[in-house]
Amino acid sequence: MQGHTEALAQEILDILFRHDPLGTAYDPKFDRTEYLPETRSILALLDQAHGESELESVVRRAFETNGALGEASDARLAAAAREIWSAWRRTVDRRLPPGPPPST
Repeated sequence: MQGHTEALAQEILDILFRHDPLGTAYDPKFDRTEYLPETRSILALLDQAHGESELESVVRRAFETNGALGEASDARLAAAAREIWSAWRRTVDRRLPPGPPPST
């Protein structure tokens, strides 16, 4: 589980850097770790998201919590949220045991 969390954290950090919701990555002084607070906030709230739209709210909340929502691009936040959702689903799928789903 710890390995999955670390790998997912790195993937979220990469996604945020790539989509650059704050529009600051062009600056040579910008360090990709600038998105670490948002990455940590997103990781802490991932379990609350049950779909892409809920995850987009989680991503927005992470930027708001860290005082950066006003500076963030809506389109870039939405694109990052979609990609983070895909990464989260892949992580969850890897943690599920193989075989048929449990019967209800």
